Order: sequence, then C-alpha cells, then structure tokens
Amino acid sequence: MSPKISILAPSFNHEKFVGFFIQSILAQSFSDFECIIVDDCSTDRNVQEILKCKDTRIKLVQHPYNQGINASLNTAFENASGEYLVFLATDDMLEPNALEILHQSLEQNPNAKAIYPQLMKIDKDNQKLEILEVARRSRYELLHHLFMKGNCLTSPGMALRKSDFAEILYPLDRAMCNYQDVQMHIKLLLRGGVVGGVLIILV
Repeated sequence: MSPKISILAPSFNHEKFVGFFIQSILAQSFSDFECIIVDDCSTDRNVQEILKCKDTRIKLVQHPYNQGINASLNTAFENASGEYLVFLATDDMLEPNALEILHQSLEQNPNAKAIYPQLMKIDKDNQKLEILEVARRSRYELLHHLFMKGNCLTSPGMALRKSDFAEILYPLDRAMCNYQDVQMHIKLLLRGGVVGGVLIILV
C-alpha cells in the first residue's frame, strides 16, 4: 500500500547533517510516509551515513554523477508513490509534528496548490536561532516580490499534491543551477490564475 506522503530529499555532501535529518523524519508523529533520499554523487561519507538507517521508509537512490538539485528532485519524484509531496534537503530537520500539520493542511484545503510552513533557522550545530517569517500576501503581491525584489517564499517543508507537481512542475529544469525554488514558486503562482487562485497556507 502506498504511503500518504513522499518526502523528496536531495542530498550532496551532507555527511555531518544527514543523520540528524533522518532522526527528525523517523521521530514524526505522522508515520504514513516514505523518504526518498537522492545522493547526488557525494564525495564525503554521506551515503555511508544514510545506509546506517535500516528503516524501510528511508529509501536511497544514488546518482552516478553530480547532476544538481533539480535533477535530484526529478529522480526523487520518479521514485515517489505518495499522494502528497514534501520538499526537504538532508541538511534540514523537522519538528516532530511537522508532517501531521502538513497532512492536515492539505486534507482540509483540497484546492491548495502549495503549503508553505513556518521555518526556524538553525546553525551548523542544530541550535535554534530565529523564526523565519513569511508574510501573508496576495498572489499578485507575491509574484511582484519574486520578480522585482527576490525570493519571499520558502522551499524546505513546502508541500503539494503529487498530481499538481506532475502537471505544473515536472520535469524541473535541469539547467537551473540557482534559484530553483523561485522558479517553482512562480510556476505555481502563475498557474493559480488559471484555476482561480493558489491557496497558500502558513503553518
């Protein structure tokens, strides 16, 4: 039986962080998930750290050569079977109830094209520093800010339906080396004009 949530997790040279990432995933109050980690040909001991985890919900796919974040997300998506997708990198961490909140938000808002959670900035030793606030804006205000000022949305923890990813975003542009998430945000917001508005929930 397919899990409800598939976590798409690009990973490159995250030897120091990936163990903490996996611990935070396995500590979730919502357990109906799979985590697709795509190692993008790391040069450190990233893969060995991932292989220490024996939980079958943690699934490793290895690229034979370095291809970039978007290629890793495409690979993760191609190996995902969940109804909902959550985007993370393996130097991120989740609060224990994060998947539960994201799942509830998607279930309660069937017209939502993307769910953006509140983030907490941490340092290299996983110490909490500050909350990263994302201001509530209209779709047009968000698009104006993205084009004219810079990124005002977040990608860690962003959640959406697999069907919407397939229709709106897939395949992600492999030529994008920077600002991959900005491109995703813009495509989702532009599509909102067709379907009557993108509903963005901040949790």
